[in-house]
Amino acid sequence: MPPKKKASSATATSRSALQTLPQNSNGKRTLDKESQDAAPKPKRTSTRATSSTSASTTPSAPLEVIEEQPVWAFDVVGTWTIDATTLSHDLYWFRHEFPKGSPFVLELKYTNNPSHKKIGRQLWGTFKWGNMEGCMRLCPGHGYTLNHDQFHKKCVLKKGVWAGDEPEGTSTWNFRWRAKDDGILLDGSDEWETQLEFFKSGDGTMMMMGKMVMGGYKARKFAGLRTGELKSAPNKNEKTVDGWWKALRDPGEESSLELSRVCKGRMEDSSEDETDTEWGKKWEEHKKEREAEEAKEKLEEAQPWPTGMAGEWAIDLRQSSKDTEAGSMTIHGDTNSDGSIRQYWTEFQFGDNWRGMMRLCPMGSFEEDSEIKVEDFEKACILKEGVEAGPPPGNVNQWLMKWRGSLVEKYLPDSMRKDEPRDNMTTSITFKCGEDGRLSLSGVLLEGCIFRLFEGVRVGDGTPREPSAPKLEMLWNDKKFKEPRPPALWPWRSPIPSECVESPPAWAWDVIGKWKIDAPEVAASLEAKKNDPFTMEIHMANSKKPVSLGRQLWATFKVGPKVLGCMRFIPLPEDSRPMDTVPAFEKACKLKKNIWPGHERSAPGKSYHKWGLRWRAKRTTGKSDYGRSDLYETMFNFERDEDGTLRVSGVWTIDSQMQLWKGVKIEDGPQVDGTETTVNAVWKSFAAK
Repeated sequence: MPPKKKASSATATSRSALQTLPQNSNGKRTLDKESQDAAPKPKRTSTRATSSTSASTTPSAPLEVIEEQPVWAFDVVGTWTIDATTLSHDLYWFRHEFPKGSPFVLELKYTNNPSHKKIGRQLWGTFKWGNMEGCMRLCPGHGYTLNHDQFHKKCVLKKGVWAGDEPEGTSTWNFRWRAKDDGILLDGSDEWETQLEFFKSGDGTMMMMGKMVMGGYKARKFAGLRTGELKSAPNKNEKTVDGWWKALRDPGEESSLELSRVCKGRMEDSSEDETDTEWGKKWEEHKKEREAEEAKEKLEEAQPWPTGMAGEWAIDLRQSSKDTEAGSMTIHGDTNSDGSIRQYWTEFQFGDNWRGMMRLCPMGSFEEDSEIKVEDFEKACILKEGVEAGPPPGNVNQWLMKWRGSLVEKYLPDSMRKDEPRDNMTTSITFKCGEDGRLSLSGVLLEGCIFRLFEGVRVGDGTPREPSAPKLEMLWNDKKFKEPRPPALWPWRSPIPSECVESPPAWAWDVIGKWKIDAPEVAASLEAKKNDPFTMEIHMANSKKPVSLGRQLWATFKVGPKVLGCMRFIPLPEDSRPMDTVPAFEKACKLKKNIWPGHERSAPGKSYHKWGLRWRAKRTTGKSDYGRSDLYETMFNFERDEDGTLRVSGVWTIDSQMQLWKGVKIEDGPQVDGTETTVNAVWKSFAAK
């Protein structure tokens, strides 16, 4: 239950409330047992008695505001000192860094500037805790079922909604936060949504209690009280809540359509007693074990080598935590005229699907995390005078490596296998004297998109290379990735408007026209009959008028006589992420100049075979539409057979379930004269009612 909103003997006056904060300024304040066990819950009718002191002091605000703060509202704007004691339960490293605690200071404020129309009026704050700086956004209390996009919309407060005593005001608020720790973004901090509750003590002190997920998966309690005014009054030139929020955005964050994550333990019954007291001991044990392992590794690395690196090696390639695959490798050492080693390189065979060669250069030849170009790497492979392989500290036992060769990625279907450059990634290999007295190695190699660990032992000197054997440079260049021949060109047959925005280039695929779709699971999910014909017609908006429409690729589809729908498409570059909102997707549908469907090698950066889609549909009878179908963005590919046949395959999301679909083009597009119904009009006609 939330803390009872009544006078407490522990808070007789505001001054005494502030004096109960500990000297380490971490915001801790003694609370009674009833309050200690409290947890926020959805707002309810207050049982507190109102008094003449409940009216807040309206904070400083811009000369013009969206809405004046009412006299009954809580004065939450200002500086808050937070008792963050339990928040650090899941941050063991944090307690070590700040053994006496570190102040958690929160500054709450309202955006209330009419010039910021898109932002509107919002309650938000910035906070600082040690090296951690962040932003908090709040919205009126509700159930934990909102996705990011819905939460942001809820943060824009409706008229009359202010923090205050129930029933006039809102005392319970949901919040999410983002932060950086020592300049590093904290991943996933805004995926958790928890609650806090504002209330006044008997002497009028503004207080809050709530829960927050910090560094773990449990909602930990915190408490706080308002300890001062803001350092400066709000002004129109200060950084906005949107500015703070975007600056703390994780580039790899999940889609804004994902729901908030569920805390371990319900908000109503989780407590600080959940703290894993054994976790700290396990951390210390792990730390000691790791330190012992590192000391052992350094000692082993410093042991004299029984032989040089060059020779025959038996390799175990790690396939999983338990399984390995046998391989072999020969390390060569090319020499200078004086007999010293000029450079090291290898030939390897791993299983029956992976073979090639590696080149090695000393670790430390490049700055850490810098991009290593192949030509620069090749130069660094030539050892400088005095650099020799051997145990540290005087010699080199850690090496950078790149590889070239052939790889058949067995875990991929045939349709997804392709040849590609193999030398764009740099990994490492380490040599040392093993416990059995033999020279051993361990390293990492990139197999397609998967990192493989491998280990090996030297098993012999190997056969010296003949003087007539191919030189390293010849072998290395022979294995360089060679761009395949450009794909065949096929004529564009579908009619285009006489006054078009852009004519298709010679390499573009003519995807315009009628397609036969094979997707029984999709049809069933759309409540069509099993044998109902499923067709799609792809269109391209390509007329100069209306100018605002531009050029767009879109489609209409029909499943049997009762299901009609519309699709819109956007090109998908490599490593692209779904658009956050439907409006953002609609904006991206307007194609940039020279962007067309086609083979990705035909015109890199212009030709796309991978596209994103969203859809809407309705039934001609019965159920009128398919609700939130356009919230989900999925992906599909255009493909062209050697005989020129165009095909499509991809994923279709219906009621959050992903279904596979595929199709083949059966007719070219019809004649167009510019009077056809626009994509915007068709798309709007299928919008959910």
